[in-house]
This record gives sequence, C-alpha cells and structure tokens, in this order.
Amino acid sequence: MGDGQERVPRILENMERESQAVVAEEAELPLIQDFEEWLRNNALRDSSESQQRSELNRNEESNQFQEQLQYQQEVHKAIFSIREAQERQKQAEKQKQIDSWSNVHIHVVTADCIIPDVSLKPMAKSCDVVFALASSRDLFASKETMQLSLERFQEVSVREFVSLVVGAKKLHDIAADAVVDCCQIAHYLQNAAIVDCTVDILLQSIDTANCMSLCQLADQLELPTLFERSLSFMMNSLGDLEANGAWDDLTVELKERIGSIQSAIQSSIHSQHSRLYFSSLHEYLAIFAETVQYNQERLAEAKEQHGHTTSRSGAWKDTQDKIERQERRVQTLEAVLKEQKKLFKT
Repeated sequence: MGDGQERVPRILENMERESQAVVAEEAELPLIQDFEEWLRNNALRDSSESQQRSELNRNEESNQFQEQLQYQQEVHKAIFSIREAQERQKQAEKQKQIDSWSNVHIHVVTADCIIPDVSLKPMAKSCDVVFALASSRDLFASKETMQLSLERFQEVSVREFVSLVVGAKKLHDIAADAVVDCCQIAHYLQNAAIVDCTVDILLQSIDTANCMSLCQLADQLELPTLFERSLSFMMNSLGDLEANGAWDDLTVELKERIGSIQSAIQSSIHSQHSRLYFSSLHEYLAIFAETVQYNQERLAEAKEQHGHTTSRSGAWKDTQDKIERQERRVQTLEAVLKEQKKLFKT
C-alpha cells in the first residue's frame, strides 16, 4: 500500500512534464490561419488598390520634383537678379557720365586735317573706344580739348562717319566710296551698329571687281559673313571658268593653278582658322596672259597664211571656218583674262 502511494505522485509528475513539453512544442509551430486571412496575406492584391498606391507614389515623386525645380528657379532668379541689377546700375552710371558730356566737344584728327568741335556725347554713346578714352581722360585734370586720332582715314570718310554718329545723315545717304572706310572706322571705334549696317551694304555689292578686296577687308576685321560670301563669289567665278568654252585652250599648268586656287578658297570657306592669301596670283595672271598671247599669235599667223591663198576652193572655205572659230575662242580667252584680272587684281 505504501509503494502504491509513492508511485502515484511520480506518475502525476511525469504527466505534467509531458504536458509542458507538448505545450512548448506547439508554441514553436506556426499558428494556423483561416482561408480568408491567408488570401489577404498571400493572394494577388486588388488591381485598384495597387493603382492607388502607384498613383500616390507618382504624385509624391512629382511633388518632390516640382519642389526641387522651384527651388532651383528661385536660386537662378536670385543670382541673375543680382547680375541684372548690377548691369542696370552700370548702364545708369555710364549714361550719367555720357549726359555730363552734353556740352563737351572734341577734335578729330584725319589724314588731311583736324575736324574741330565734334560733339562728344553721341560719339561716346555709340562708340565704346571713344567712351573709354573720354572716361580715362576724366581721371586727369587736363583742360585741353580731347583729340581723337583717325589719321589713317581721309577727311571725307571721317566726316561721313561723324555724320552717321551724330544723326546728320542716314547710312543710305553717305557716299558709296566711303562705305568701306566707315566700316573700318566703326570697327576701330567699336561701333557695332554701323559695322553691321555697312557689312549689309557690302554683302549686296560684291562683284568681280571688288570681291578680292572685300575678302581681304573681311579677313582683317574678322567679319565671317562677308569673308565667306566674297570667297564664295570667287569660287563660283572660277567654276564658271571651267564651264567656259575657253577652258580647253588653257595650258595644263593653268588648269592646275586654277584647281589649287579653288581648293584654297574652299578650305578657307569651311575653316574658321584657315585664311587665304594669294601669294602667286601675279604669276598665275602672267601665265594666263602668255596663254592668250600665244593663241593670238597663232590666229594672226593663220590669218596671214590664209590671206595669201587666192583660190576659193572648198578647202579654203574649211580653213576660213576654222579661223573664224579660233577667232571666237581667242576673243573668249581675252574676255576671261580681263575678268580674271578684275577678280584677282592686287
């Protein structure tokens, strides 16, 4: 009886330990989910819900982008506002300085004479160099009348330029011979408005007689549009020469020289750094003249020999036709040489 009573507590103790082990094992296992909960956690979500979330993300990104863009614009506006304010202040100070010269006059020195009492205000207002000179002069206490040196130019051209600046003349009223000088004076004194206007006139006046000089002018003053247009005119003139009936009468050397000139012109037109200088034009024109002279002498000999023939046979008529054709070719060569001398005069 005593042993049975001792075993009962041990059995109960073992049963309690086993029960605790089962509880611990069940705690380690995942909880069982019902079907609806599993669908919510694992099945495909409703497309409308996904679209809403995607739309919210896009809206959020768009708002962030707009905020950054607005911030950037505000920064730029602040920076440029400062610069614009500084530029306005600078222009206002410049205008104030110019206005102070309303009753000031200068002397302009030309190649021929001195043009006295030219109003400083319009000259300084439109010519950056004159403004700089006048501003620098104000730093000194000199009472002498300011002199502007334009000794490279003739009086007539300088007077035309001054007339344009002070408003006494319009550009289309100045002498045609003064347009190039006015362009050079405007470039030297940094008057951009007159440079542009004179270049427009020169672009409309390019021809065989002046394209070479205009090309050189454009090269010196770095006027790209005029430079390209004048060179293109020269290029086209040489192209017309190849199409001319006299081309076959030119020597091989002349044809090669023409090809070299064409290549130089073409490279100059398409290059910002290449400049065309005709170092052998005198020799080219001399060879051209020799070719023309040679054909003239052959024609004269043919005429002389044919003149001694008294017979009026069919052969005589054929020779006469050949002489007339050769005479027309020589006349064409003479005309072409004349044009080439105009084109490449130096």
